[in-house]
Amino acid sequence: MPAAASMRGAWPCREAVRTLNRVTVACSYLSFRSISYRPSVRLFLSHAATDLAVAKALRLRLEEVPDVQCFVLADDLAPGNDWEVQIRRAASECEAIACLVTPEYMDRPWFYAEWAAFWFQEKTWFLLMYRTSLDDVFEVMRRRHVAFLDDRRSVEKLFAELAEGRQPARGFDLLAAETVRSVADADARQARARLEDNLTRLGVLMRQGESNVSEDVLDALLGSGQLDAIVRIARQTSSDGPVKRRQLATLLVARGHAATAAQFDDLIANHAERRTVGWACLARVQGSPDDAAARQLLEKIYQAIRDPQRRDLRQRAEELGLRIAWPDD
Repeated sequence: MPAAASMRGAWPCREAVRTLNRVTVACSYLSFRSISYRPSVRLFLSHAATDLAVAKALRLRLEEVPDVQCFVLADDLAPGNDWEVQIRRAASECEAIACLVTPEYMDRPWFYAEWAAFWFQEKTWFLLMYRTSLDDVFEVMRRRHVAFLDDRRSVEKLFAELAEGRQPARGFDLLAAETVRSVADADARQARARLEDNLTRLGVLMRQGESNVSEDVLDALLGSGQLDAIVRIARQTSSDGPVKRRQLATLLVARGHAATAAQFDDLIANHAERRTVGWACLARVQGSPDDAAARQLLEKIYQAIRDPQRRDLRQRAEELGLRIAWPDD
């Protein structure tokens, strides 16, 4: 056979070998990908509305973990979309839920509903605890992954578990330390914002024609140690004298802060309203006999009101079985 003819017959064979080699390499690559590649994990980040700043800070750090994406309703809800529909869709599409468990979150009605949606689907859940303990959640919820956001080592373990062997651009230790700091900073900003909001709300509620003084707002301010601010608002000229000040004073007395109520009760000019504060003092004395401030405020009110209201106080004391040393006895 001529040499040229032999060479021409060899070309198809060589091309077939090259093609076969390319296919073999491609198959090997696809086989490797099928074993080692993990699709991105989407986390449903469940949080209270008041914890949005912390949730956003967490999202930034969680998404530094390779192949992790987060769903945060406030960020991912398009204008005009139905938020309930969006939550249900996200609960279906996300592979896991991360619950940002704070004291505010525990009071949120959607807390257990969102977690249960993943539990029923046998999906993974993570509890991200902040200013709370495991005693605050159901026993069944403690059986999975728990991280304490004020503990760097705990956060580092969370990231390592999510990464499944992959390394972020910066080490887990650095990422965890930054997460602890950013969560604390965001929480502090939220606390300041909540405080200012509650002070503003109390000032509005003390005005005539507004709703009754909110126990939740007052309790939040008391929890923040804002006694002086409460007195300042109560003494403002914009506050409605008899009714709103009486509401605030009775709530304070019931919570053991009669001394605070005594700093503005003199502005309650209506004797009937002031008598009502006296009734609150009697109820407080019955439940806490050693509350000297409540007894002192009761005496102060008794001396300031008229005989009809004094008789009312005496009668209530008898009904409660209290022996009171009235000033005019």
